[in-house]
Amino acid sequence: MREKRVDAAFVVVSGSFIEPGIVHLANTPGVRIRLIPLDGLLTVLQKEFGARYLQGNVGKELYPGMTADVPTIVATALVITAQAFNTDLAYRITKLIYDKRGELAQFHPSAPHITLVGAAERSPIPVDPRAVRYFKERGVPGF
Repeated sequence: MREKRVDAAFVVVSGSFIEPGIVHLANTPGVRIRLIPLDGLLTVLQKEFGARYLQGNVGKELYPGMTADVPTIVATALVITAQAFNTDLAYRITKLIYDKRGELAQFHPSAPHITLVGAAERSPIPVDPRAVRYFKERGVPGF
């Protein structure tokens, strides 16, 4: 794009929506970026894949030249284990992720977005009984 050989790109960004390559591109003299709203596709994705896909927004403060937030689609992240995985360890990992998300945020930009709200509806696959144990202990609806 910087060399003006490509007009558009589809970029998957994890975490806080900040992609260093896009920041670099937006700071290139003579280049203006425009993010395209994707929220119009949300209903179609949810119909096909359920609540794994949610409405999100790329904040206007994230990239140079943006004048408004841009609606987009976000996807939930999953931790998947083999059925033979250690039962106690699976429970402890689930507990650690949710109970220590504030500490995780120091190391990964997605951690502040980890939430128990709607956890039962977001998984496109059955939730592991070892994780269900934790969710029930926390009183999460749907478990």
